[in-house]
Amino acid sequence: MIINIRLWVRSDTIIKYLTIDELFKENNSDNRACELSGNGWVIEKIDDDYILSFISGDILGVEKKTKIMNVDFDLLKNRMVDINDILIKYHLG
Repeated sequence: MIINIRLWVRSDTIIKYLTIDELFKENNSDNRACELSGNGWVIEKIDDDYILSFISGDILGVEKKTKIMNVDFDLLKNRMVDINDILIKYHLG
């Protein structure tokens, strides 16, 4: 799917217009890829580890990260569990 939205990124006095794909391509390194995401959470594969990032229920909504097992990622990807099950298992929710 091609998304044709332009965003601007301001760096000091330089304004650069990027597509969504360009924006995420610049921020992703070769060893990091977005594998799965939902409302307020994302799982990235960094090297051989799956890292769950989510917005906490704290007052300011702090981003928290934790490593999850490959088996849990597969269960979530195949919709055998939902994100709440994973958060409870890792004592995060």
